[in-house]
Amino acid sequence: MTDSLLVAGRAIALDGHDGSGKSSVAAALAARGYGSVVKPFSAGLGDYIAHLWGNRHFAEADRAARFAVRAVSRVPGRLIFDRHWLTMATVLPERYMKAWERPKTVVCWADLPTTIERLRQRGEEIGDLDYHRFYLDEYRRIADRAGVAVVETTSLSVAEAATAIAEILGLRTTA
Repeated sequence: MTDSLLVAGRAIALDGHDGSGKSSVAAALAARGYGSVVKPFSAGLGDYIAHLWGNRHFAEADRAARFAVRAVSRVPGRLIFDRHWLTMATVLPERYMKAWERPKTVVCWADLPTTIERLRQRGEEIGDLDYHRFYLDEYRRIADRAGVAVVETTSLSVAEAATAIAEILGLRTTA
């Protein structure tokens, strides 16, 4: 993504742990005319990036993730990123994050019981609860350090969360 996309406000990002509501909220924002949803780490690329950082190949994971962001940035109009820099900040050493451009970002966050229930509803394997606790804490910690707003989706409907995020980001429809 180029600086002009950020300056022009052409991109916003929703980050958060699995089950936080970011994909549902991104779709709701798009349905309201705030932009088009792009998922840079989808279609197996997220698994590949996870494999790289899991094996401590941080430079390669960083390159692959930034390439993915640039690739989806070719979509015309305002972009609503379903995961971006803050997601990568949860897995990469901080030295890699200095090179990342940071669009206006909001973290979607839900408490552990809600996260687990949402994952169950999607038919996903739950795995280790400590894993989920760690990432729930990590998203909050990074958001706090970076001055990024956190919208707690635990007790909000998708529509309510979308309204809150649109207000935080000062969004106007692109139509």
